[in-house]
Amino acid sequence: MPASTLSDDDIRNAAILIVDDHQENIDLLVDILEDAGFRRLLTTTDPRRVEDIVRDESPDVVLLDLRMPYMDGFAVMERLRAMPSRAHVPILVLTAAQERETRLRALASGANDFLSKPFDTAEVRVRIRNLIVASLLYQGIAEASQRLSSVLEATDDAVAFCDVEGDLQFVNGRFAELFAFDTDALAGSSRADFLSWLRDRFADPDQFDLGVRAYESRPHELFSDALDATHPERRILVRQMRSVTGAQGARVGSLLVFRDVTRELEVADMRSELTRLRSELAREYSYRNIIGKSAPMQALFAQIERAGSSDVTVLIQGESGTGKELVAKAIHAESARHRGPFVPVNCAAIPEALIESELFGHERGAFTGATMRRIGRFEQAKGGTVFLDEIGDMPLLLQAKLLRVLQEREIQRVGGNAMIPVDVRVIAASNKNLKSAVEQGDFREDLYYRIAVFPTTVPALRERREDIPHLVHHFLARFAADSNKSIADVAPDAMRALMDGSWQGNVRELENTIQRAVILETSGILRLESLPESLAAVPARPTPSPDGILSLDDAEKMALEQTIRVVGNDVRRCAAALHIDRATFYRKLSKHGIQLT
Repeated sequence: MPASTLSDDDIRNAAILIVDDHQENIDLLVDILEDAGFRRLLTTTDPRRVEDIVRDESPDVVLLDLRMPYMDGFAVMERLRAMPSRAHVPILVLTAAQERETRLRALASGANDFLSKPFDTAEVRVRIRNLIVASLLYQGIAEASQRLSSVLEATDDAVAFCDVEGDLQFVNGRFAELFAFDTDALAGSSRADFLSWLRDRFADPDQFDLGVRAYESRPHELFSDALDATHPERRILVRQMRSVTGAQGARVGSLLVFRDVTRELEVADMRSELTRLRSELAREYSYRNIIGKSAPMQALFAQIERAGSSDVTVLIQGESGTGKELVAKAIHAESARHRGPFVPVNCAAIPEALIESELFGHERGAFTGATMRRIGRFEQAKGGTVFLDEIGDMPLLLQAKLLRVLQEREIQRVGGNAMIPVDVRVIAASNKNLKSAVEQGDFREDLYYRIAVFPTTVPALRERREDIPHLVHHFLARFAADSNKSIADVAPDAMRALMDGSWQGNVRELENTIQRAVILETSGILRLESLPESLAAVPARPTPSPDGILSLDDAEKMALEQTIRVVGNDVRRCAAALHIDRATFYRKLSKHGIQLT
């Protein structure tokens, strides 16, 4: 602290220890100091007690006689200097000796000043006051230095300080850890030696040199660059070098700071990657990427867009393989919850005994084998969407619990008592006719109306045959790339067979068919021979006349064959599909020589 900030009370309240084996000398000094206003006077005639008094009372100044029994003043000074916390205490030597050698020895032993016997009152007061001011100033500086050291040790930055002469004065713990700093070998080293040692710690010493030269040419500017540290491990650091000035603007040294930004860059990279993946997922599952130009698909896309604009519960119905989960993901991607998780659950694939735990989680010990708490799918989907696929296969008991979850928006883990709020959107799907299931008692009516707030149906592939060529080319490009094959197109007869297929398994069956055909194909075009026999055996369509007109007989025969492939050998359903009675259907079969299998 500046001397101007010390008050008279600060000085008078300083503790003064007087050590002299003659009590009369002590009494005389006590009288002088008390008359001068000093209030804390400590005394002893036994030099062996000095260490204990200093340790317990922390005096600001010690008045010490040199010649005493048991232990002389030189031995006392030696012990005081060995006390790290009190080594700075100023010592005023009391001596009658005028020999120059004695005074020099006292100075070498740690004395700060001398006071000759007999004492001069004014001189005692002046000498004591000066030493107290010096002691208090030193303590203030030491406390400030300790606070600064504590701050520098607490920071995650690696910090080193060189004084104005260029000698290394300080490195904090983080610096020592990051660079494997050898205190014994480098403490007090010159700035040049220190920077040379530090240079070798970096993967690119030339870049380090450039940073140092830039700093030296502009000593009052902040210099920062990214470096790779190779010791003790490869890190990404940002370096800062700055001159340090004192209170009057005089330069007192230079500060070197390294900030480890490795983790920050990793987090930034992960955030960037997460943003990229989210963007890709949004594009991948957007309905705009679902293949379909037919009228039924365009109607479905409009429903997806409308469903995505609200948080309404959606029921998706359609045959197996039509892409119900893809539609659910598209609705999620179009919704305000697109940044949240999409958690699918196949209700038909989970054993009945486990499905409640799968959906709602369980507490530890809830049942045999429950060794720890498990978070269910509803909690996993917080802020996002739960997709309940094949909900028509959910047991009736669990349907009641699901109904409560949809109504109350809270769950209860198996074996638990707490009600846990859930913030999720529910999209359900089924390949069954749930209305018929309700009529047959296999599905709860109240749950049906709860999930069917926004019902939509994914059309079967045979209902949108004009989309087949687009799907075929999409799958062909994907699987050809996966197989590292160059298959650029589909032969006309192969495409006709694909267009005429019944596709009971819908898009999934078509996808598997193309994948198999790509594996089998050995040429640059997908041929009929690479398709399954059931497709390759489909009779070719009648060839139109040169003017493009198909005869009525050929058209009728083609309609009959197509109906049988789609509907099967059920005469009643075939006749109904063609809007004719069964007798007419049999007659036309006979006319065209078509046999039912």
